[in-house]
Amino acid sequence: MEHELEQWKQQTVIAPVEVPNIAVGMECEDALQELVQSKATISEVLMIDASKCTLAMNNGTPEVGVKNEVTLTLRDVNNLILTISREVSCVVTSLYDNNSTICDVSRVSSGVYTFPYTPTVRGRHTVTLTVDENVLENSFPFFVIVSPNSFDKPVKVCKVPAFGLTVNSAGEILIAAGGNNIDKLTGKGKSLQVKHEFPSLRKIDVDKEGNIYGICEVSNYYHEKMLKCDPQGAHVDYYKLEHVIGTMRGLAVVDDQVLVSSTQTGVVTVYDRHLNYIKEIKYNMGMIWAISSDNNALYFADYRNSCIHVFSRDGTFLYTFGEKNLNRPWDLFVSSEYVYVCDYISRSV
Repeated sequence: MEHELEQWKQQTVIAPVEVPNIAVGMECEDALQELVQSKATISEVLMIDASKCTLAMNNGTPEVGVKNEVTLTLRDVNNLILTISREVSCVVTSLYDNNSTICDVSRVSSGVYTFPYTPTVRGRHTVTLTVDENVLENSFPFFVIVSPNSFDKPVKVCKVPAFGLTVNSAGEILIAAGGNNIDKLTGKGKSLQVKHEFPSLRKIDVDKEGNIYGICEVSNYYHEKMLKCDPQGAHVDYYKLEHVIGTMRGLAVVDDQVLVSSTQTGVVTVYDRHLNYIKEIKYNMGMIWAISSDNNALYFADYRNSCIHVFSRDGTFLYTFGEKNLNRPWDLFVSSEYVYVCDYISRSV
C-alpha cells in the first residue's frame, strides 16, 4: 500500500507543493484525501481567471475618506466560484498618485473574501491579488469618487466675468476679462485692474518666476498669438506658434513646459518656456477648452459637456467631475486646495 501511495503522489501532483506529513498508523483513505486536497488547492490557484473575478463595494459607491467593505469573489475560467484554502492578500493602488495600500483580507466562505478600504484620492484604482505568494495576472479596476463636499460642490462663487484665470506664487487670483487688462480678484469677489494694454486676452497662466503667458488676438479673431511678458506686465513679446491646428483654446504652464490646446480634437501641443515646439500629445476626449495641472494629473475643461476631465501625466483617464454645477467652463486653474473655474454662462468664478 505504501508503494501504491507513493506512485499515486508522483502521478497526480501537478505543481511543486509541500506534501502533507502522513502519520504512522493513519488510515490510507485519510492520507489520500489530504493529498487530493493539496492537489486541488494548487490546481485552483492555476485556474483562477482574473477577468471572471468580481469586486463589490458593500457600502455603495466609494467616496474619498469613507471606509468601505469590499467583497472579492474568485472564479475560474468557467465562471465557477473557487474553493481556496490558502492565504489570499491584495494591494490597492491609485493610478492618480501611485500610492499603494496593503489590505487585510478575511475569508468569508469558499472563494469569497472581504477587506476594508478607505480611499484617499479620487480616480481609478486597481487591485493586485496574490494567492499563496502567486500574483494573479491582470487586475480588478474600479473607480473612487470624491464626496459631494469636495469637487462636486462649489466652495465659493464670485460673480466676476472672466475668460481666463490663474493664481500666482503670492496666491493672488489673476483674471482676464476678455478686454485689454489682467485684473486681480479681491477677497470681496471684485476685480482690481493691475495690468494694462494687452490685446483681447482670452487665456492666461504664469510660470515659476511669475512671467505671464496669454492667448490674445493681435488684430482680429484670425490673427491670434501667444503673449509673454514679465510679472510687471512689461517687455511684452508676441509669438505665432507653429504646429497649432485651428484656434487656440487652452493654455497651461506645467513645470518648464507650455501646453496649448486648440479646436483640434483631443490634441495638446507642447512647447518649452521659450515657446519652441517639442511635441504633440493625443488624449481620448473631444475638444480641450482649457488646461491646468497639479503634481500628479492634468485637468481639461470640456466646454460642450460642462465638466472637467482628469488624466494622469502618462495619458491615462482618471475621472470626471463638475457635471452638476458647471455651465460651459471656459478656463480653470488647479491649486493645492481648490479648483478655480471660469463659468461662461453664469459669468462667475
